[in-house]
Amino acid sequence: MPKILIMYPNKMFLEFSKNYLSRFAYEVVTGIDGASLYNTAAKTNPDLILIGRNLPGLELASFLFKKKVSNTLKNIPVYLVGNFSTKEILQLKEYNIDAYISSPINPSALVERINTTFKISNYSTSKSTPMLTDIHVKGKIFVLQIEANLEPDKIDILNFKIRSYCAEKKIKDPRFLFIIPSMYPETINCENLEILFHSRQYPELSVTNRQIKILSKNAHFLETLKKHEQFSSFEIIPDYIYGLERLNVDFDNMQTIPVNYLTAGAKYILDLYDNDGGLRVPARTIITDKMIEYFKSVELRHLIYYSNKDITELMQNTDEDFAVKDEITIADSLLNQTDEMENHTVVNENMDEKMKLFFNKIRDYNCMVITEVKEDGDFIRNSLDDSLKVSVERSGADVLMLLDQKKYILVIVDINVNNPSAYEILSSIRSKASRRKISVIINTKSIDMITVNKFKKLGTDCILVYPYSKQKLLHKVFEFVTQDREN
Repeated sequence: MPKILIMYPNKMFLEFSKNYLSRFAYEVVTGIDGASLYNTAAKTNPDLILIGRNLPGLELASFLFKKKVSNTLKNIPVYLVGNFSTKEILQLKEYNIDAYISSPINPSALVERINTTFKISNYSTSKSTPMLTDIHVKGKIFVLQIEANLEPDKIDILNFKIRSYCAEKKIKDPRFLFIIPSMYPETINCENLEILFHSRQYPELSVTNRQIKILSKNAHFLETLKKHEQFSSFEIIPDYIYGLERLNVDFDNMQTIPVNYLTAGAKYILDLYDNDGGLRVPARTIITDKMIEYFKSVELRHLIYYSNKDITELMQNTDEDFAVKDEITIADSLLNQTDEMENHTVVNENMDEKMKLFFNKIRDYNCMVITEVKEDGDFIRNSLDDSLKVSVERSGADVLMLLDQKKYILVIVDINVNNPSAYEILSSIRSKASRRKISVIINTKSIDMITVNKFKKLGTDCILVYPYSKQKLLHKVFEFVTQDREN
């Protein structure tokens, strides 16, 4: 096994390179003190020396001269890492430098160069399709799409880039949305998943399981996650937008609710988690006696929520006219999914069941969409047509008259409509009906807080920002309408 001595000023890179090069059967010795470079090389007797030009305490010319006249070191190839001018390269010519590696280092190119030095065939994957990756960042949220294969060496590079970016941007608590469309089953195993989710192990970062969301319909991938305890509490989310929303939770404000404090019939406006990040009680789910008994039976002493609000501000009354009995039945259905609860996984089926029940109850109600953009109106109508009786209208004087002619449960208004404006339409609706009777959703591409507060004063804080998927629209209609009837 060839031995490589790497002396480089960045500890993060040293840690990465030692792990990364070991995958190609190289032994790696590292150091960060330039003054000890010669002694370290003489002691370890490496087959290759890689030196960073900004290494503290390094006197490069002195080291290269000593190496040149040393019987044990003179034939060892040397790579210099950094940006060297033509003049500097000419000055170092007598020392026969084997390679100048530009900074920042390209790990794949480095391995190819090292393989060439040792006359080793360059590594190639046995798969016809290599691992495909796409990554972009939204604030603290990293969105990663990975397809075809899980290749440990390429995942190492991906993790190093993420770690370096966090260090550069001073991000301490990154969140991750992993999108896994397709994958060779044989590459999906616990070892590769450990590498994929290795960001949880970096000491300078604070990454818990609740900060990792998975968007995938790959049955084998999801089943493998579920089998291994360290991954089983990752939340499986239904769509991209919902995943981003879940990752925008205020993780900095963590507070607890003792299980003994819970009372049957209570409802909380925020999600309640366990210590491992598993979602135990989705927002606006009624607490039942069975749920409390179950939490105590598994020795769950407290639940966690993320907000700076006091616990008393999170509770809602449940004596409203919106099928409390049915909601209690649905809440208790959480306990019938024993495997899910034991693995601390989110029970998405519960939310689907609640939505199905909700839309069945409002199926005969009317919904009006007011917009000047035909495509937007058609999309909303097609998305909601199975759930509501949807009509699409352009803004005009007759819109207010049409609203009086039928019983509407929901009105969706584009923020850009005129004569009457969205403000005027909302004001007219609120003069005749409360939020419990008619929900009003403002549809917009962007919005500022001043405008939000204006709409709130007029009688709605239901803001829907497009673009969005059909599933996202259904989720938001469910959330807004139930929220209005609970206020």
